[in-house]
Parts: sequence; structure tokens; C-alpha cells
Amino acid sequence: MLRFFWGYMVIRTTKMDFLKLYVKQLYFFSYISIFFYLAMVLVPNSEAIFGKLSAPFAFFPFSSTLENSDQTFHIIIYNFHGYRYLYQSNESLQMIRNCGPFWEPGAFVGFLIMSLFFLYISEGTIKNKKGLVFIIAMATTYSTTGYLALMLSLFVLLKAEFNKYKVVIIPLLAAISMYAFFNLSFLNSKIKDQSAKDSDKSRFGSAARDLEFFFDSPFFGQGRNAESAYGQATSGDATTNNGLTSTLAGMGIVYMVAFSWMIIYSLRRLSKFYQRRSVVPLYFIFLLISFSETYYTIPFFMSLAFLYVITDYKIGATVKKGFKIAPVKISYS
Repeated sequence: MLRFFWGYMVIRTTKMDFLKLYVKQLYFFSYISIFFYLAMVLVPNSEAIFGKLSAPFAFFPFSSTLENSDQTFHIIIYNFHGYRYLYQSNESLQMIRNCGPFWEPGAFVGFLIMSLFFLYISEGTIKNKKGLVFIIAMATTYSTTGYLALMLSLFVLLKAEFNKYKVVIIPLLAAISMYAFFNLSFLNSKIKDQSAKDSDKSRFGSAARDLEFFFDSPFFGQGRNAESAYGQATSGDATTNNGLTSTLAGMGIVYMVAFSWMIIYSLRRLSKFYQRRSVVPLYFIFLLISFSETYYTIPFFMSLAFLYVITDYKIGATVKKGFKIAPVKISYS
């Protein structure tokens, strides 16, 4: 409840500035993350260099349960998690990835997807410098779910362009997808690893385990506290990697339906208020990315249910403050 309350109060306090403030913050972090990602990839021995530069600041204000946390968390350079993917046991997955300011690349992707939609809602387009930076940042995460979510997002947000050039775009995307799957080893390996059903560390393995608990208590869930059967089953090394099924198992279908309805309601209100093409498809993209990250327990994503609060401030009242809605040309062709 505190997480919901915090999300609600942030939106209520920032009002119509919420979307623009979020876009500005993610734009800043994306810019910084691309800089450090390129430095990690292009500068020889960059890991040692960054470690030495940030050594005087190698402390974290809160206790951390991560091993060698003094080597992964820094006040100046927040984390070095991007290097960790170089040391995976699967050689085809060994690469430097862009985590941004988050704990892993997949988490970064979720926040970036939201930034694209918020950019469209607030400015009427993603065909600008901010949109390009967000897309480049997503490309450097090497997240398979992120790539799929990005393609779907671009289709929704650039629908007029897709319709105009679909004769060229559709075959091109199909060819690129086929090439990437069969020739880019990391994509092929990641899809196979996350499709494994015999490991609860994979997306599908977590889903299979979570659904067993869900069917035992489908309406109100098992609860997410450590004392519940589900809490014990997902403690320690047996963590959950599937945010969608984890929420079903822990909170139940009643919570899922209510939360989903509030998000869809908010997105419909935003679309009408800002005079944009419907952004309701964002919810279904959110479901997709939630399959690989536990977004449902993160306060920001929980706050999506309260985006309708922004529309409570009528346009007539905001004109006095100089608030302007960027025009957008809507095409239904």
C-alpha cells in the first residue's frame, strides 16, 4: 500500500509535469549510459580504469546483500553490472551490456519503453533527438524482450509511417529478425535459455512454478510475504524471473484485473486529454516486458494506475499557466 501511495502522491504533486519530468530524467540517464557503454566497449582495460577513478567513492549509503558490493556500487559511477555479462558461462552471451542506472539491462528497457510513450504523449512525436537516444540506449541493452517490445512500440507510435511504407518495412523486418535469430549467437542462446522449462531461473521455468501456486489460490493469491508458501518457494536462490506470473501467484486474479483496468483507464484518459492516438497498446507491451522483469512490485510501474490524475487538471485551468499541448497529426490510413 505504501508503494501505491508513494506513486499516487508523486503524480498528484507533479501534476501535468509528471510526463515531461520523467522523459527529462530518462533522457539524461540514457545519454550518460550510452557514454559509459561506449567507453566500456572501446577503451582498453576500462573496467580497471573506472574502478580506480571511483575507488575513493566506493561506498553505498545503504547496506547491500550483493557479494563484493563495494566493487559494484559507487556514488559517482553507480554500477559496473554491464561488465558482469562478460563472465557468463555461456560464451555466446558474454558481452558488455548497458544497464543504465538499474540492476540489469532488462530493467532499463522497461523504463525506456515508458519514456518513448511518455515522449509521444507529451510532445506528440518520438521523431526527435530524445526518441533517437532512447532507441539507441535500448539497442545497447541486448535484451531480446526489449527488442520485441521496441518493435511493437515503434509500430504503435509510428503507425502512419508503417502504413505508408509497409510494403518495404514488413519484409525488411522479417529478414532482419530471421538473420538476427540464426546469425547473432547471443539472441539464439538467450531465447533457448529463457525458454527452458526445467529451470526456475528461466522465464518459462519461473512461469511454470508460479502458475502451480496461482491455481492453488487463484482469486487472492498466496501473498508475497516471506512466511507464505509462495514466499518460501521464491526465497534464496529460487527467485522468480517472471513478473507477470509472479504477480498472479502472489496477488491473485482479482488484484491483476483491478490493476490492469486502472492502467487501461488511465491510458485512455491520457490519450483523450492530450488529443493523441490511443496509447492503450502500451498496456499490452507492459504485459510483454513484465514476462521477464518483476515490474509489478516497482513503485513507478505501480503508479501507472494513477496516471488519470493528470487529466483532472482541466485544460481551461492550465491555459492561465501557459500550458500548451503539442499538436500531432493523426492518420488512420
